[in-house]
Amino acid sequence: MEHRVEPIGQDISRNEERCVHCGLCTSVCATQALDIDRQTMRVEFDYEKCVACELCVKVCPVKAMHVYFT
Repeated sequence: MEHRVEPIGQDISRNEERCVHCGLCTSVCATQALDIDRQTMRVEFDYEKCVACELCVKVCPVKAMHVYFT
């Protein structure tokens, strides 16, 4: 019997309705996938830069960030 190990993919998503744009997530985002737009003072999420490290999920006070498995 052959056993195979396959990595589980995961992604991060943001609930736009819950986000209050406090910016706390930007302080832990090493890839700058989460960054504050200085013109609007709103947190922008660049999905392409996200490495799904989950740090933003842990620090978000309103639980707007979520991990989901692909």
